[in-house]
Amino acid sequence: MTTGSKNTISSGPQVLRLADGELAHRDWARWRFAAALALYAAALGAATIIVNFLTQFEGIDELEKITFGQGLLFGFGGALAGMVLAGPFGFWVYGARATFTNRRREPRKFWVWLITGGAFTLFYALIMGGFFLPTSQYFYLFFSSIYSVPNLIAKIFDLFTGVFVSLAVLNSFKLLYTAAVAGVLFGPGAWLIDRFNTSSHPPTSRYGPFVTASVIGLIVIGLATLAPPDLVARLGP
Repeated sequence: MTTGSKNTISSGPQVLRLADGELAHRDWARWRFAAALALYAAALGAATIIVNFLTQFEGIDELEKITFGQGLLFGFGGALAGMVLAGPFGFWVYGARATFTNRRREPRKFWVWLITGGAFTLFYALIMGGFFLPTSQYFYLFFSSIYSVPNLIAKIFDLFTGVFVSLAVLNSFKLLYTAAVAGVLFGPGAWLIDRFNTSSHPPTSRYGPFVTASVIGLIVIGLATLAPPDLVARLGP
């Protein structure tokens, strides 16, 4: 056996050891925080658009009452808007793990998350009003056999060519009031998720963020869908 083949064989276990080491040092806490925050924002986003369901939006016909299918479709669009906004932000704000120290991460201050809730209000209204809301409406018209496949593709293409900018500005004003309520809830909820995720107790840090996001999110969605219509209407514009 040649020297080259010996080196190749002997490097096999080393490669496996390197892979195991890389897996052990992967920043799971950061990914876990981003996923839990995205889950929580998805619930808030779905509840926000359900509350606004009876509002007349630019480019979107007013719907007289909410059916289960409509609520599911538009709620899914709202959830996607929340996830797209909060997931990458959570990954960024949590930050990379320190290289030259083993000091435990600390949660961010409560006031930081309150300010973040205000930013969530603004950007959610823009993203939802400009893209996910009209897209949900286009799919609704497609599933209702009003739009054909070419119509659907053309409408979505129009959004990417700049229509979303005008719709974002016009629709965000009508979403802003309810989005502000979601922003008020986002700050404290994100703070709790952050506290649990940075806990020194392994089971708490592992499961606490997802339990918190799921419980609060389900309560918010439950209130938006099951509360009396007159009460829900007060949260809208």
